[in-house]
This record gives sequence, structure tokens and C-alpha cells, in this order.
Amino acid sequence: KNANRWAQLFCDSVSSQRGPLSPAEWRRQCVSRIDNDGPDAVIEDIGQGTYTVSGVQFCGSHEKYYRPRQPNTGQCTPGVSIEYFENGEWHEELFVPNNNPPCNGILELSAESHYKLFTHPIRVNQCEISPFTCAFD
Repeated sequence: KNANRWAQLFCDSVSSQRGPLSPAEWRRQCVSRIDNDGPDAVIEDIGQGTYTVSGVQFCGSHEKYYRPRQPNTGQCTPGVSIEYFENGEWHEELFVPNNNPPCNGILELSAESHYKLFTHPIRVNQCEISPFTCAFD
């Protein structure tokens, strides 16, 4: 039980990396990774729970760390949307937030995980924050 509480506290301390995920979803995924991969692997991947604003950015090391934004959430997060065209509309397959770019600038996507990106027209859409729909501090 103490280990699970530690995992929750650790995940909360690194939640600045959650991108478009809700805090609850971030915590669930992070704790699950600690349970599956062990704390050392997770700490090596995402850091020790300290956040510096000295120009250091966090990065995603695998396609599994990116997903589409949930409807009505994440719309005020700047980043890049990877979309496919189907039935007359664009659908977001993945969203890469500015605060969690791919490590080394490389994001490899598999056809197994993202079949529609390989079988439909695609586009990459840069998303900026709109001052008309997003609140600023």
C-alpha cells in the first residue's frame, strides 16, 4: 500500500509532462507504468519529479505516449495534431504537445498501432493557443 501511495505522489510530481491528459488519466497511466516496468525504468524515462524552467523540456520516447486530445479538453494546449481524412472530415490520431516533444526530434509510428495514418490521406496541423477561446493568467 505504501508503494502505491509513493507511485501516486511521484506521478503527481511529474504531472507537468501530462500534455493533453487529465490529471486522473495521467496518474492512472503513470502508476500502471511503475507497476509494470518498475520505478527505476519510469524515473529513467521521465525524470525524478523535479521540474525546471531553465529551458529543459521533457520528451516522449515512444508513440504510446501520444494520443488524440479528448473532446473539449486540450484545445488550449499548443502542439502538433497528426490527422487522417475519412468520410469527408479530419480526425485527430495523435497530439504532440509543445511541452512534450518527441525525444531527439524523432517520432516513429507503426502501421499496426496507427493503421489509418497509412491508409488514408494525412496532415500535420500546428495548433496554437487562441486568445478568444483560452483563458490566460
